[in-house]
Parts: sequence; structure tokens; C-alpha cells
Amino acid sequence: SGSSGLQGEGGGAGAAVLTYAGSLPASFRANSTDSRNEVGFGVQVDTNTGNIYTVIHSTTSPQFGNSPDDTVLLKLSPSGTVLASATLVGAHNGDALAWDGQSVFVGEKEADGVVKRIAKYDANLVRLSSRTYDNSHIGNITRAVAVNGFLYTVNDGGQSEGGAKVIKYDSALFEVARATLAP
Repeated sequence: SGSSGLQGEGGGAGAAVLTYAGSLPASFRANSTDSRNEVGFGVQVDTNTGNIYTVIHSTTSPQFGNSPDDTVLLKLSPSGTVLASATLVGAHNGDALAWDGQSVFVGEKEADGVVKRIAKYDANLVRLSSRTYDNSHIGNITRAVAVNGFLYTVNDGGQSEGGAKVIKYDSALFEVARATLAP
């Protein structure tokens, strides 16, 4: 009668196996023989429905991040069935995943890392909008949270401004405030 729960002991529910019973984009590879070919980034949960939003990277290269790098935003049911999917624009995507109760926000960037975007999707992963930002001005978007109608991102120093920063965006993804840590 242990109470650790770490191994599914002591009253905790056992781990659920997620199955891809829904449809995925044709380019997406699942169940690869090389464990480095698929990797997940970020997870957000709709607390009203229990649905899960996550970003999955898949590449035919044995090294994560190498091209081709297909990145998919997934909506899963609480039992792990794929309810919706959307292929992200660019490469090396999926940083900064956030859910505000109505919309999903995700960071996108091109392989060269110069073009950075924040994309906004509805709950069924229909792309609503996106906004492109200057890499030297915002740096890499590493994390995000959506609260009270605003999106907040944590960013690295960028190429010219230096210093990590927190940036606040309105619902149309326009910057409204920032705090920068002096380098």
C-alpha cells in the first residue's frame, strides 16, 4: 500500500495509451523505427472538454530538426483520438503553444530562423490569422500563455536587442507591451 503514485501505484490512475485513430496529414510519419524521428512539443488542455492540443514534429532524418521537418498541430480527445490536425507553416515550429479557452496560439518560423510568426487557430484548428515579426526585434519565441484576452510570450535576446523579454500581444496579435532584461 504505497502512496508514491509515480509508477501507477497508490490510487493514481494508470497511464492512458494515446492512439491516432483520427486522420493525420499524409506527410506525417508515426510509429517510426527511429525514436528521434518524432518528438512532441508543448501541451495545452481545454479544461471544459478535456481535449488536448499539442505540436508534433516528424522528420525522415534521424536527427531531429533536420529537413524535411513536418510539424503538425493536433487536437486530441481525452482518450487520445485525433479530432483535428493542421500542418504548421515553415519549419522548426511549435515553440510557444497557448490556449485561451477559444483559440490556440503557436509559434512558427522558417528553417533559417529569420522569419517568426505567431499563428492563431480556432478550437477545431482552422487557421484564423497570423502575424510575422522581425527576428532582430523579438528573438525566438520560446513559451507562451494566454490570459484575459492577451497572449504573453517569453523570448530570447534576438539578434540586435539582446536581453530576454516578455511580450504582451492583444487578440489581433499586435504587441502592446514588453519587458526586457538588460543584457
